[in-house]
Amino acid sequence: MNAGFGEESLMSVLACPGCHRRLAREGAVLRCVACEETFAREGGYWTLVTAKTRAAMLGEDAAGRASDDPWTQWRSAMSGLEAWRKRQRGRRAHTHSSGVERSDGSSDERTRALLERAAGERDGLLVDVGAKDGRMRALAPSRCFYLAVDPSPKGEGSVLRSVAEELPVADRSAVVVFSHAAFDYFVEPERALREASRVLVDGGSLALVVSVLDAPIARARSGRSRLERLWLALRALPSAGVRATAGLVGDALFSQRAHVHYYTRDALIALVGREFDLVEVSEVRQSASTILYVLARKRARGRLRVLER
Repeated sequence: MNAGFGEESLMSVLACPGCHRRLAREGAVLRCVACEETFAREGGYWTLVTAKTRAAMLGEDAAGRASDDPWTQWRSAMSGLEAWRKRQRGRRAHTHSSGVERSDGSSDERTRALLERAAGERDGLLVDVGAKDGRMRALAPSRCFYLAVDPSPKGEGSVLRSVAEELPVADRSAVVVFSHAAFDYFVEPERALREASRVLVDGGSLALVVSVLDAPIARARSGRSRLERLWLALRALPSAGVRATAGLVGDALFSQRAHVHYYTRDALIALVGREFDLVEVSEVRQSASTILYVLARKRARGRLRVLER
């Protein structure tokens, strides 16, 4: 089942990214039956982004906006990410047995196990948010339908162009919402988590694979300008050490900021815990970061649960 949807099945779970009402096919476009906004294919992908968000993504409404506007930060991060990818081209790619290429050090086996635990015994829809070209389909449980969304999709059109803050998915239609190495690119993470909760069935699961940093390194990388990142890198020396600080200084001087947000372990867990009940968090320490494998359940409304580490 973890192949993509046929069009009839796809239409049964799609919804307007703005008002969440049903979409109807009208020739070459999809039209919301409530707000009447239309959505078309662009470059082979259904583009399910509201006009307001699309303008922000493209910078069309950026006149006079502050440099710390979240979508301005997103565009800068995307530019930095593309520059990093160009630097990586020509280097030998490390490919696991599933054929899924990795540059972040995460494990296919751990990710597959995380998704199995997230789905449990349920079959149904698994939404991969920030899916790039949808290659994580290879790791999804076979009993789940796989739906991929990304603001800048790659591949042959098997991914919907959309954003985490406006999921084009009907209320209570997914059993798992999944994000691999994408959460730190979400512009408004609190809103993205609310959207994940909205589209999940009762008891549905959120599964995240996220890289987090030690606090001084996260602060240094979070600087808005090169000068601020350089200053914060130098301040990190007592706790980060000479080698890590040298890397931070080099990045500040010669690299663009490549993420929208930089999280510590505690900050990421606290953020997810505002909207979801945490089930488990496992971690693998890397040379420059820690990879968290996070499993959380949709919180029943009206019930408050206090979690302790």
